[in-house]
Amino acid sequence: MNHIFLYIVTVLIWGSTWFAIEFQLGTVAPEVSIAYRYAIAAVLLFAWARYRKLNLSFGLREHGWFVLLGLMLFCLNYVFLRNLPHRWVVGMQPSMVVDWTASGGNKVALPVGLGFGRTIRIGGVPVQFWVEADYYPVRPDDLSGPRWGIDIQITPVISALF
Repeated sequence: MNHIFLYIVTVLIWGSTWFAIEFQLGTVAPEVSIAYRYAIAAVLLFAWARYRKLNLSFGLREHGWFVLLGLMLFCLNYVFLRNLPHRWVVGMQPSMVVDWTASGGNKVALPVGLGFGRTIRIGGVPVQFWVEADYYPVRPDDLSGPRWGIDIQITPVISALF
């Protein structure tokens, strides 16, 4: 498949689920919406991996980091982003790397980090500023992956399309 096509499909699916969550707020707690979203995604990903006969065997240590990463990226992160005042956000940007072609324990690089940002207006245009520090306790054995990382992002924000 074409990589551009896969990217477009991912963006459309990911973006539409965040939009759909907004319709549930008020009748369903945001945490429940998150649980639905990721439970469905997990079932679909496991089905895809089984169909493609991908080896998903990881050690206990990696599973522990997966749990921590999942909590920070997909659970607590959304609650913090929705509940902090004055347009401040705290959380983690997704940056996990998996090399399915690598052998043994050389497949995964997992960050643990914390970032913060704020959206402000510059000349009437909303702009998000974000700074994050990441530590990679799990990384490829050949040491090709980073030990520390710092992300600095300045992103102009497009007004709501709907």
